[in-house]
Amino acid sequence: MSEIKAAYFETDSRLVRRLIGTGDLNGMPLPQSGELAVLTDFNGPLPAYWTGTEVRPLPQRLSPAHEWSGDALAWVLNPALLPAAITQAQARAQAQVDDAAGQARLRYITDVPGQQATYQRKEQQAREWTEAGYPEPAPSFIAAEAEALDTTPQAIAVQVITLADFWAYVKGPEIEASRIKWKAAVRSATRLEAVQAALDAALAELEAL
Repeated sequence: MSEIKAAYFETDSRLVRRLIGTGDLNGMPLPQSGELAVLTDFNGPLPAYWTGTEVRPLPQRLSPAHEWSGDALAWVLNPALLPAAITQAQARAQAQVDDAAGQARLRYITDVPGQQATYQRKEQQAREWTEAGYPEPAPSFIAAEAEALDTTPQAIAVQVITLADFWAYVKGPEIEASRIKWKAAVRSATRLEAVQAALDAALAELEAL
């Protein structure tokens, strides 16, 4: 015997909260208070909604300021929820900007335990050794990296200083300025659309850095 399926929907919102299948129509449970049931072949995820003729998937909620209307069968903006929705959207967007800035930094530096201290010590050795005129022997980190890469310690010292200056004076400040700029833009946005637009621009800019 084929399965018989019923959708149980709320009479006020028309939202389908339960789908129950059985091989016997008489075995179907009765609707609860505030519910009606209709036979359906709907197999999609819940919640769904009853249009009056069929069960359809519930559309994605447009924003926290939208509420489902059983009369309109759509998400309807509730102006009273806008301030809280904007605040929530701003908080989420600022966190995403911070995350994107972190990802941008990881394209230039390695964030693992002990690595920052290693970078700092290696830069210190490279600068002090260069200022001293490259006396023998080369400092520990510089000498080890030169041996590993089969090159001269002087070449490693120059490379370390060049990369450190590029990060400290060019790329690092660019990423930080972008992060600060777009978080300010998100905070100053007064509409949900403006918050999203600022976030989209921030993610695009940080991805390009």
